[in-house]
Parts: sequence; structure tokens; C-alpha cells
Amino acid sequence: MHGDIIQKVATVTGGGSGIGLATARAFVSQGYATVLLDRDELAGERARAELGALGECAFIRCDVTDDEAVKQAINTTVERYGRLDAAFNGAGMDGANAPTADASMDNWQRVLAVNLTATFSCMRYQLPHMVNAGGGAIVNCSSVAGRISGEGLPRVRARMAFVAVSLVRSKVDSKTAFMSARPTVLRSV
Repeated sequence: MHGDIIQKVATVTGGGSGIGLATARAFVSQGYATVLLDRDELAGERARAELGALGECAFIRCDVTDDEAVKQAINTTVERYGRLDAAFNGAGMDGANAPTADASMDNWQRVLAVNLTATFSCMRYQLPHMVNAGGGAIVNCSSVAGRISGEGLPRVRARMAFVAVSLVRSKVDSKTAFMSARPTVLRSV
């Protein structure tokens, strides 16, 4: 580990690239021990090597659609670092771009598994550790696609709308041991 004491620990799903990698970089730069969770082992190891030069960073290969793998990854993080203070659930996918009438059920189910069910799965294993640590924060990445209508993206809109309205910003309160989910205004950056 870099430094003597790890004060904060964060997990980042989809941490091997894109917004997940950028978020992980921000966590590491703020002194968090950051654990990247990604199903792409090559991207995850590259990101770990890059961020490991800046601070404490680990990688765990994890397919977020596998509930048991998510549980194991979160538990491994806590076993290694002793706590979990923050989580960024950013793993996601677009799926095939087709009008609703032409979209396949397999595509729909895969997109929901990655974009919606996996977010729930991550939170259900992250929350107990945060409560035990005295609090924490979870950010579930969504998209403006959930707030606007349009053609060709029905597979994304259901997840984005759900995550945007109900799960975007969650704060864990250890005194009441509950998660409050508040709608958050989304903006493009």
C-alpha cells in the first residue's frame, strides 16, 4: 500500500475505462484506496497499473451481472482494506440500437441485467459495509437518456430513468441504518 494508513476505501464498477476510470482516478487522487471492478481483465489491469502509480489501487475481475461475483468482490475489498466508504456504480452498456418493435428480448434482458439489476446487486452488498463503517456514499451512474425521449434507445431509457429518479445519489446513515434515495437533477458535463 502507498502511505502508512488508508483512510478511505472506494469501489468503482466499470473502472477499467471511460467514466469509471475517470472516477477511479479522482478517488485515487483524493487518497482513497480504490478497487476497480470490471469484467474486462485487460482494461482493468491497465487501469490498475496506471492508477497504482498515483496511489493505492487494486483490480478485481467482476461481471456485475453475477450476484455472487459482486458479493465476493465487495467482501474481498473489505477483507483487504477493512472498510468501504464510497462506491461508484458505473458499469453499463447500450445494447443493440433498434426501435422497440425490432429489439430482441435477449438484448433487452442483457441490458437490464447490466444496467439495472447489477446496480441493485452492488448496492445490496455495499450498504451493509458502509453502515458498519459508520456511513458512506454511493453514486450510481446514469444518463440523460433516462430524462429525454427519443427514437432507437428504448433499452437504455428504462434503466436510466429508474436509476436517475430513485438511485442516483444515496447516502448511508449509520444511525438509522437505511438508505435514502433522492432524485437528483442531472446535467451534462
